[in-house]
Order: sequence, then structure tokens, then C-alpha cells
Amino acid sequence: MTPYGHHWRTVERPQTLARNYWECVRCGIGDRPMGLRSALDVAHLNGNNLDGDEANRATLCRTCHRATDYESWSAKYRAWLADERERRLDRLDAERPILNYTRWQEFLGGYGLVEVEDACAP
Repeated sequence: MTPYGHHWRTVERPQTLARNYWECVRCGIGDRPMGLRSALDVAHLNGNNLDGDEANRATLCRTCHRATDYESWSAKYRAWLADERERRLDRLDAERPILNYTRWQEFLGGYGLVEVEDACAP
């Protein structure tokens, strides 16, 4: 089951928007006129998008929604960014023969500086 599937779009989201009178519960901004894309989001207050409890949902404008989710989002983003940086550095290091110990040992073994059998030893 996807958290934002058919049931979310047709039942839960419209129900929450109507319950909050199509206004942001924090700043009071109303929705756009009919026919335009909605300026309002329905936020999961506890951050768990699988929790569809009515008390967990609130109508927020995009600015208030981002402000609410910023702390958890920024922590996840910083963790992803650090992991991505490590993956990129590992990939770049793998392309550099001097940093790949086994390949470096094989290279030196070709000049008789290190025995090739030693290169395979841990």
C-alpha cells in the first residue's frame, strides 16, 4: 500500500481540507480559486506518512508545511549528503591505482620491488 495512493487523494486529503475549511491551520491563508492547483498541503503532524489517523493530519500552506518538516527533513538530507559524499569519494578512489593497495602491489611486483604472491596476502 502506498501512503499517497487513491484513498489518500480521494478520501483522506479532501476530508482534511474540508474539516479545516480549506485554510492553513497555522497562518490562515485560504486555498486558490477553483481550477488552479491547490496552495494547501495536508501534513502528517507526527512525520509518519503511514499514520492516516484524522488527528494526525492538518491542512497547512506550503510555507508552514516546510517549516514544520524542516528539522526532520534537514537531518535526513544531511545524512544522505554525507553518505553520497562518501560514495563519490570511494568511487573516485577506486579509479586511482595508487589508492588501490592490491593494484599498487601488483604494479610494484612488475618491477621486482615486491613479490606478487605477497600482494594477494591480507
